[in-house]
Parts: sequence; C-alpha cells; structure tokens
Amino acid sequence: MLWYKAWLETRGRFLASLVTLTVFCFIFVHHAQEIAFRGDGLSRPGGSADYYRLLFVTQQFLVIMWVVSVVLLGMGGLLREKALGLSTLTLALPVSRLRLFGVRVAMGALQAAALAILPWCAVFAASTSAGLPIRLFQ
Repeated sequence: MLWYKAWLETRGRFLASLVTLTVFCFIFVHHAQEIAFRGDGLSRPGGSADYYRLLFVTQQFLVIMWVVSVVLLGMGGLLREKALGLSTLTLALPVSRLRLFGVRVAMGALQAAALAILPWCAVFAASTSAGLPIRLFQ
C-alpha cells in the first residue's frame, strides 16, 4: 500500500515531466534532421556531422531538463500533505517513519531513472526511424 500511495502522490508530476521530456526529444531530433538534411533527400556537405552535433546539444539540454524534472518530482512530502490536511492519515499508518521515508526515496529513485532512460530511448527511436542510428560508442 505504501508503494501505491507514493505512486499516487507523484504520478501527476512524473507523467507531466515524462511527457514533456519525451516530446521535447522527438521535436528536437526532428528539427535536427530538418537542419542537417534538405527535404528532397539530398544531404548538405557535412550534414551528418551537423546532425550528430545537434544530437549532442539535445543530450546536454536533456540533462538540464532532467535535473529540473527531478527537483519538481521531489517536491511534496509531509509538508505538502500537512498543507492539504492529509498528513494525519500518513502518520497514522501502522509503519515506521523510516519505512515510509524509504519507500518515498525508492519511488523517487525509480521515477528519476525512468525520466533518464525513456527520453533517451525516444531520441534513439527517432534517430533510428530517420535512418541515422546513434552508435553506442557515441
């Protein structure tokens, strides 16, 4: 029940962050493809290098957005519950506060990992679908 409660408390912020990061990645990769290659299928000289440079910029911006998303995800807790009047329910549960804290930290870590992995997979999928797969060593 604690895991479900922790999920319910953070799901709105998590899903909003996940959708924002994923949509940003798709849009930025599509924009990078338009800049690096012309619409008629002929590439500019150095177009592939420009594309990979823009993917690098995407990754750097994704890191910044991930940090902001994790901070947003971490907002809340008992102070927020106290303001909403829900803290008495949480503190009345038959579990220790250490366990309650541990579940919240673990849920936050899992959601932070998902926010790091899923948008990167969106970049990988969008790049692969365009015929320019990202090499693993990059």
